[in-house]
Amino acid sequence: MSSITENVDDLVTNLAKNAEVLRAAASMEISDESAGTDAPVREMLLRASELVRGATVLGQNHNHSTLSVLSRAILENLILLLLVQVDEGNAHKLEEEAKSEIARVAKINFEKGKARILNRETGEDASAEFLGTARFKGLKRPPSIEARAKEAGVEDLYTVFYRFMSLEMHGFSLSQKEQSAERASIVQLQGIGALALASGHAGVRWLINRQRTDNESLRQLLGIGRPSPNKSNNFAPSAPDAASRAGF
Repeated sequence: MSSITENVDDLVTNLAKNAEVLRAAASMEISDESAGTDAPVREMLLRASELVRGATVLGQNHNHSTLSVLSRAILENLILLLLVQVDEGNAHKLEEEAKSEIARVAKINFEKGKARILNRETGEDASAEFLGTARFKGLKRPPSIEARAKEAGVEDLYTVFYRFMSLEMHGFSLSQKEQSAERASIVQLQGIGALALASGHAGVRWLINRQRTDNESLRQLLGIGRPSPNKSNNFAPSAPDAASRAGF
């Protein structure tokens, strides 16, 4: 048991360092700030830092179920980080989609009578009038994370990792029955460490060199197998231990 505890402590210590590096990367000074993607890339690096920092607290308490949910959020953040590097316009689209989704959810609550807008002067219900404004017209669901991964050129990150991570998110996991909380936490902490490295590499490479991290580099950072010679976007592990080395 002591060796397991020491392993967890080492992983937590390393993740704390990763979180600090990600935060530093988010505020690093560069000579050219002209790219419209710089601000969202910095925001995503900072978000990754906060998520990884949260993992250190959960890891200390062997909270593997929540670590699994957190690793999914970090992977999704990485996919979005790569997406804005494909097309500068994607950064603006993500911002607009966020505003639209807030409005869409609010609209649902208004229509179901769970929220109301009151006239400040009369106190009368003005929800119907408010819903008739332009901001609530033509609202659509944002693209799925699968669609975004495909656009970013990393569809297999979604297929190989995100789908399985979603099992824990939705309550379909057997990990608690199959292994101890400590061992399950080690697996999750290893995976989060790999995702932290990939996120940092992708962000810094873009800010300094204006280059999207290529898929081969992502494979190496995530510890997964050699690429298929016929499919440049293939992230499927080529060896049985590939997933375990990546921590998933």
